[in-house]
Amino acid sequence: MKQLIKMEMKRAFISWPYFFVLLIGILISILHVKQEIMPSINFDYPRKEGDPLLTPWTRWIGFEYTSFTTNLLYLLLPILAAIPFGDSYYLDQKSGYLKGIMTRSSKGNYLLSKYFVTFISGGSVILIPLMINFLICSWLLPNTPQDPTWGNAPLVDSSMWVDLYYEHPYLYVSRYLAIDFVFAGTLAIICLAVSVAVKKQFAVLLAPFMVYLVMFVIFPLAGLEQYSPFLFLKPGQGVIGLTVTKIITIWFPLWMLSSLIFFTGAWKSEAY
Repeated sequence: MKQLIKMEMKRAFISWPYFFVLLIGILISILHVKQEIMPSINFDYPRKEGDPLLTPWTRWIGFEYTSFTTNLLYLLLPILAAIPFGDSYYLDQKSGYLKGIMTRSSKGNYLLSKYFVTFISGGSVILIPLMINFLICSWLLPNTPQDPTWGNAPLVDSSMWVDLYYEHPYLYVSRYLAIDFVFAGTLAIICLAVSVAVKKQFAVLLAPFMVYLVMFVIFPLAGLEQYSPFLFLKPGQGVIGLTVTKIITIWFPLWMLSSLIFFTGAWKSEAY
């Protein structure tokens, strides 16, 4: 099992799709710094300690939920999460790799390894650009603690974890990075579920984006913006009334249903 995971990790992380997608995420992260941070430092607000408008806690790509680069990153999130390894099960069946690996490993070990590595690769291509952007912002901008009386923070009094944001901002950012990582990993798992029944690579990779897009359209139309991943995955919380329970209400069914479809469908498959 351990050897199989190492092999799958190598296939996922040392590959041109992973590097390509990671590069896109990093370029968006750097573009945000160029468009949103550098002009402010040079012209609008001189860099100085104590400036409440120029800090990582207000200008990180995760907090600037109205900027072009933030919306671009979170719009592409399901596609970026899917490309590195989401179609690997489909490709293993098509190439005959699946039958070959079954001579050296059990079906259960293969499926668990595939599931684990797909999840990790999908989450990491979102996590890394967000972390890089945060580190750059922390390096360029003064680390001025936020005060709720200033009124310039991205969060409002009713926002989820608002007290944590002001009292322990690093912990707030860490929690949100974990949420984004888990959700991106779950979207990658949707590819595995779809590849059990669908034999078109493009459809397999596009499936998470379609699910994401449907939720983005349907929930706001129904007055349930808090349930749209495109909105609640942004740490700046550009939506009122968000709670952990509402996030779990969307994430858990997606994760459970995708996992069940993949494991039951792949286990019964005659492709082995």
